[in-house]
Amino acid sequence: MDAEQEMQEYSERHMSRGRIIVGRVFTYAFRVLVFGIIALVLWRVLLSDRIPKEARTLLVNEATYAAYLAEGESLTMYTQAQDEIAVNETEDGVYGLFWVSQTVFIPEADQIQILTRYNNSTLRHIATDFKLAEIPAREDIVADVTLVVTTDPTPLDRENGDEVKVRYAASGAPAVDETSMYNYRKYIFDGVDFDPATTVDITVEFFYIDRVDYDDLPYCSLRIFDREFEIDPLTLTSRDERALASYAGGQ
Repeated sequence: MDAEQEMQEYSERHMSRGRIIVGRVFTYAFRVLVFGIIALVLWRVLLSDRIPKEARTLLVNEATYAAYLAEGESLTMYTQAQDEIAVNETEDGVYGLFWVSQTVFIPEADQIQILTRYNNSTLRHIATDFKLAEIPAREDIVADVTLVVTTDPTPLDRENGDEVKVRYAASGAPAVDETSMYNYRKYIFDGVDFDPATTVDITVEFFYIDRVDYDDLPYCSLRIFDREFEIDPLTLTSRDERALASYAGGQ
């Protein structure tokens, strides 16, 4: 008999049967509650943040496939470590809105792919910030997502006035995926002129879909490239290769 059981039997020695039953019910209920909270935290930390495989897989269109045919396994792809969450700062505080969970640069295709995500709290913030009559549904497209590429042919002299900003819209509707907590939207941006030697930075700008004004400040934004940061090479995964083969089969 362990010490905990001995202590329980000692404390119950002079208690009525009814009090003993009630006491044990509360004890077991408390333990279930504690274990439930621990399980919820572990699920949140270990599982809920996991990106679905389909969402991580390379999207393939004509430009992607043409670059792959030209380069094969040596197709250049890279990413860069940057902050993943775009926030909004108000007088009430700072809160997260949209994540950029994956960025893939494919220079030989003049293409950038980004995977964004948001949760239900983002939808509530949008409803509040734009005074909507109701909270948007999870399946709605709630954001206009564009890239702003800043290029400077003389990046070592940022003050000579030859810096240029170009905005790129997505090539089509995003691919959609979701988990119990997050809504994923993956975008392809084609025809993007970028070169790590002369591209100063690349920013993703988010506008609420019904309040788009590129002359105004975005709802939030997030930098995905900075020439001062190292780039991290990527290689095609088996899922990417299957996506390329599937595209070829549909031609």
